[in-house]
Amino acid sequence: DMADMINENVKKIQQDIQKDIKTVEEIREFSDKMASGDFSKSITQTPANPQIEELRETLNDFVKNIKKAFDAILEILDEYKKEDYSRRLKLEAKGE
Repeated sequence: DMADMINENVKKIQQDIQKDIKTVEEIREFSDKMASGDFSKSITQTPANPQIEELRETLNDFVKNIKKAFDAILEILDEYKKEDYSRRLKLEAKGE
């Protein structure tokens, strides 16, 4: 009946809110890790809210690209340490 349908909708909304809360908490922890220089993590929680999902994907892509750039820099510095100055760093950056 109508009351059951409303109760089911309320239950789904509560579950979706909990998923979003868990994802936002993981985003906060992820940001703290990045701020301290740890780029090894990613956000694995899946939110119900599509905007939070877009943020999650954007942050995961961001940290993946930053880690890739840092790894390339470290490789070149290691070669420079061995007095091999033949490699140059080529980063594809957009914007200014």
